[in-house]
Amino acid sequence: MNLLHKQQDLKLKQLQVKQTQPILKKMPFGRKNLMKLLIALLLISNNLYADVCSVPVKITVGSPAPCTGYVFSNANELKVRTDLTFKDLQITNLTAQNNTLNDMLQIDNKQLIIYKSDAQNDKTLSEWEKVAFFGLGVLVTGLASYAVVKAAGK
Repeated sequence: MNLLHKQQDLKLKQLQVKQTQPILKKMPFGRKNLMKLLIALLLISNNLYADVCSVPVKITVGSPAPCTGYVFSNANELKVRTDLTFKDLQITNLTAQNNTLNDMLQIDNKQLIIYKSDAQNDKTLSEWEKVAFFGLGVLVTGLASYAVVKAAGK
């Protein structure tokens, strides 16, 4: 089994080499020149990009920028900073409101759980107990009215 896999791998590699050879032959320059070109492009492209400035840098018109980023006039820079500060305050405010609402929601959920457990624990009266309490109420009312009639008749 391993021998069969090795033979298939070898055939596959030979096929890949045959397919890449015509491409390399069609190139106007060889492998060494291609490598030199790639290395030169890498070295040049690294120097084309500016670094990110960690401190503010003053730039005059026509001078190259020492780092990447945005160029603002003093007035526009102040406006952008003010807007960012305002947005940060809004985010802080909304975060505080969100936390408050989440706390209120948790309290409401706890109260709901308490109310549900209280409702489940409440006993309902059976039919016989309802009839007995009704009869007791009728008896007490009858005795009270009898006592009032008796007292009024004396």
